[in-house]
Amino acid sequence: MFNILMWSPQTSWATSFYSPHLYLFKTHYKYHGQYPDSVNWFTYDTFVDSLDISKELLESKKPDVIFLGIYPWNKTIILELIEMCQTHFPEIPIFIGGITISFNHLSEYKHLTNIKGFVQGEGEVPIALIVDKLIAKQPVDDVPGLWTRHNDVFIKPQMDAPRITWEKGIGPKNHNFFEIDYSWILENANDIFSDIVTNCVNESQSLLYFVWESTRGCPYECVYCDWGGGIKTKVRRKPSTMIKQELDVIFKNFGNIFLQHSRQFRLHPTDANFGIFPQDIETAQYIRDAIEKYNLVGKVELFFTFAKNNHDNVKKIQEILQPVKSDYPWSLDIQSTDPVVLESVKRVQSPLHVLSQKYDLKNKQSLYSTNFMLGLPGTTLAKDLKTMCDILDNNSQLHCFLTMVPPQSEMASPEFMQEWQIKLFTTQYEPVTLNSYSNRQPTRSEVSFMYECKSFSVHDFVDILIVNEFLQLIDGCYITKFARILANKNGFDTHSFYSPFIEKLFNDKQWIGIDINEIRSSISDWIFYKKPFGSINNTVFTDKILKHLYVWYHYKNLKQQILLMIGHMDDSIGDAIDIGFKSIITPYFVSETYEVECNLIYEAHPVCQLKKIKNKNKIVVDPGSSNNVLYDMSRRILNPERLDKVFLNK
Repeated sequence: MFNILMWSPQTSWATSFYSPHLYLFKTHYKYHGQYPDSVNWFTYDTFVDSLDISKELLESKKPDVIFLGIYPWNKTIILELIEMCQTHFPEIPIFIGGITISFNHLSEYKHLTNIKGFVQGEGEVPIALIVDKLIAKQPVDDVPGLWTRHNDVFIKPQMDAPRITWEKGIGPKNHNFFEIDYSWILENANDIFSDIVTNCVNESQSLLYFVWESTRGCPYECVYCDWGGGIKTKVRRKPSTMIKQELDVIFKNFGNIFLQHSRQFRLHPTDANFGIFPQDIETAQYIRDAIEKYNLVGKVELFFTFAKNNHDNVKKIQEILQPVKSDYPWSLDIQSTDPVVLESVKRVQSPLHVLSQKYDLKNKQSLYSTNFMLGLPGTTLAKDLKTMCDILDNNSQLHCFLTMVPPQSEMASPEFMQEWQIKLFTTQYEPVTLNSYSNRQPTRSEVSFMYECKSFSVHDFVDILIVNEFLQLIDGCYITKFARILANKNGFDTHSFYSPFIEKLFNDKQWIGIDINEIRSSISDWIFYKKPFGSINNTVFTDKILKHLYVWYHYKNLKQQILLMIGHMDDSIGDAIDIGFKSIITPYFVSETYEVECNLIYEAHPVCQLKKIKNKNKIVVDPGSSNNVLYDMSRRILNPERLDKVFLNK
């Protein structure tokens, strides 16, 4: 029997409690390998940062070949395994795939002589051929998509790996594609969900999510992205029958898990443009039917990357799924509102005001967040601030990401790096932003970010991050958002509203007692000295700002200073500011409940704003209490339904 170890360890950074790679490649080989009855596929379940494959474990079931999937969250663990094999098992050939491989810098692996090749592109066909040739004791040099070792150099393959397409699905059927008619999910459903149940027992707080695809490929060519090697490629869709059957199996099993363990569940489709086909509306109906069938209404998070320019389809999909999904908001993607930035990164998208009108963000604003990338080539501090304000002007929550540089993206190419004078840094610490605030620091991940290019300096980059976190704190957490929306309705744009706040934060140390240079240093230490992101006195700098806002508002004259800046924008600004600041969870002791008498009324989720009325009303503000104030405040950004427990009309 030929033993094959397929390993792509998951960590606390990203966990689904089973190994998709194992079942994907095992099933493909079953149908398209030459020796399916002579091979034994296995893996090791790794879902924590500290678990490694030991020499003894590997010796107990020695593989004839090892395939490794390398990603930002596991590169360190993978390299440790290869080093161990180099010492104790030099005879075992190792082949590697995954998005963290830089094919421009394979020389970093030349000393690891166990590595015999790197798979580029979709892996089903290359891996099946490698196994066939190893069993037959043939060289692997002609495997499409496989960079093979020749002494200390890895040689580029003469042919690309064929991309997968489905026999009865939508998409091309020519020689550049490999046609299949199986479903690895349906083939292995019992084993997959048995793995999930077994492995999630000791992780009771972790969200259960299922990575699933209905399509592969992406027709766009954004320079910052590499969607599994599928950029600017034909989009291929599974057959509708297969999609329906897979969804039924997924929700049936998670329905059983929910009954037994009361666990929240997220369906995470990996489609790059869900809604690009009219048939995706049909898929949405399948999802809704399955959620209702297995009693999961309101218990499922749906995490789509929607089609960039197919808004009619996407709107119909959202209308179908909104009644049955959890309160986790839909996400829209714009990345920037500046035309120069969009051209620089080859981003094709609809204008933000079109999205706002199409999805009725004015009335459904808290149901949406808008994804935006900080620090793209071509941007500046002023441009990124303008994009943030544009998003808020159009009634959506901010959801900002730092610009990662995937090694296989165009942005990581030597030509693009040189043209834009890009500087990168690699860190094991994910930025602890309010969009993804967590107490858990990943300790063995490896992520590369851009911190400087010819359009902005490292100083600008640091200030971009500070401005983003500050706006997320005061607007996203509803401290000043109510007042800002009142000002917007009177014709004052968000940029005009927040510019004086930002000016004070950066230039007036006495305003809320914050030393901006201390915050800048905490981010610079993350970039240059491998320290945790924005750490000041063992907490993130946003936590310090929040505490200072609370103290300066309740015990000093911050309210008066704010009214001097924006009080002229609406005659109810003062009451709106009062309501927002009194909703800050007390950082030092048990919070008290407040009453604010005003001519405002709180409109509940999904509106989540204050509406002016003619009569007087009392708004009760109950911030609640928490052992982790910043975390609970940050949850308002993506779970705004929580506000209905904070604000009550009396």
